Amino acid sequence: MENINKDLSRHPCFNPAVKGQAGRVHLPVAPKCNIKCNFCNRKYDCV
Repeated sequence: MENINKDLSRHPCFNPAVKGQAGRVHLPVAPKCNIKCNFCNRKYDCV
């Protein structure tokens, strides 16, 4: 479990120290995407 925490702390989406230094794309690719992130219209945008 410790290794997972180390990886997450270095990930730009979860590290406030790198805010604004890396871009990210929210890409729903599952037909039954359950993220509900408001970036897509799930009726049409999900693969």
